[in-house]
Amino acid sequence: MRKAARSLGWSRLQTFGGSYPQAALAGVVDQREIPEEFAAAVEEYRMAWMRASAEVVSQTIQDGKRRSVPGSVLVTAQEFRAAYAESLPG
Repeated sequence: MRKAARSLGWSRLQTFGGSYPQAALAGVVDQREIPEEFAAAVEEYRMAWMRASAEVVSQTIQDGKRRSVPGSVLVTAQEFRAAYAESLPG
């Protein structure tokens, strides 16, 4: 993955990965500076994600039910799996 990312010109990157009973996940994150014209939108997204994370933690503490944060890797992977399953014939 790192070799592929570098071939795209990504000089600052982070890799992640994990395997679970039903899925494996791996990825590369480009960590270059965000262009100025997109900085406000990215910051707004990050703040919304942090608020959602805090809300999920607060709800979990209150009632003990485990939840996933919207936009997290787990939720994104589940959404991808569901979309892929819908695209399969039959």
